[in-house]
Amino acid sequence: MVTGTFTIPLQGSFISLDLMSGSQPDVTGDVCPFVAGHENALLAVAIQDLLGEAINLVCRCPLVLIGPTGVGKTHLAWGIAATWKYLRPQQNVLVTSAGDWRIRWMQARKDRTTETLRRQIDNCSLLVIDDVHQLAMSEIAQDELAASIDDFRDSQRLIIATSSVPPASWPDAVPRLVSRLLSGLSLSIQLPTVETRPTLLQSLADRRALSISPPAVTALAKGSYPTARDLDAALSRCWSIAHSRRLTTIDESIVETCLLQDAPTELLTVPDVIRHVAQYYKVPVRDVTGPSRRQQVVLARSLAMYLTRNLIGCSLNKIGGHFGKRDHSTVMHALRKAAELVESDLEIRNSVNELTTVMQNTTKTKTANRRRTTQ
Repeated sequence: MVTGTFTIPLQGSFISLDLMSGSQPDVTGDVCPFVAGHENALLAVAIQDLLGEAINLVCRCPLVLIGPTGVGKTHLAWGIAATWKYLRPQQNVLVTSAGDWRIRWMQARKDRTTETLRRQIDNCSLLVIDDVHQLAMSEIAQDELAASIDDFRDSQRLIIATSSVPPASWPDAVPRLVSRLLSGLSLSIQLPTVETRPTLLQSLADRRALSISPPAVTALAKGSYPTARDLDAALSRCWSIAHSRRLTTIDESIVETCLLQDAPTELLTVPDVIRHVAQYYKVPVRDVTGPSRRQQVVLARSLAMYLTRNLIGCSLNKIGGHFGKRDHSTVMHALRKAAELVESDLEIRNSVNELTTVMQNTTKTKTANRRRTTQ
């Protein structure tokens, strides 16, 4: 099992890319490295290999990046595109969203300019499509993407797609497209673990030239901010608090204030996690927290501990208290075993992503309901 944190060294600039929609991403300018921990070790190795000189694009086309909202799929896909353009300036790189892809093909059919659009796409060495699962509502757009995948594979070019769910789980998906997406390389992006978050936070702070003390980094990393997007937003709030106090460095007191301000929206609890995992694996909650050693129960228990640690940031002792008063070493062993499974087993990675998405959506709904009742 890989330990520690490391970065995927992305280069170049977003503004160097050709965009089907003509719009720029939320973050413009130079590309930032992608910070990864052991939970994304396989992803880092694959991407670094992809950006190298000696690569076999046939076995990697298409590259599908799968993960829940906010995990960094778009940042990574855009970053790969910018790095590709930086390393190969003579090649054309086209970046688009599923929505723009769908609109362009519908308009091309209406205007009878499909051949012109196909030539534009065929002129690219790299095509990036964000949120490709949203193509499920358009058979035309799916068919054209399937045809493009065939063309790109035959000519040693690459298509990168991002998706919140595995292609096989899409509703109303065209089998032809699903089979082609599954024929390439699918990489699951996991949420940053508690151990990875300090490095990620420091990277975010350095990128924005913000000063933050090491104890403040540690304290903020332990908050209920499961995604890189959440961490970046929390960092912004901390800086606003520091600025209002006329301070130039984010310290522990500022982080404490931020955590207290965010507390009303942190509605995901350990019992919530246990309940969701128990329902997913169809086992009783009392078995997940009890002494049962049935294989299905042990798996559910380990993943419930893993999600509790990474989504809520509980200490090992607190996790043990919720799971039948298990001791520190037992919880640590279960977390290590779960991390190994998530890293090595695609089915379990997909299950963790699905559970994470469900719990994030449930939390957003609870937060919205609470805000309405207090207005």
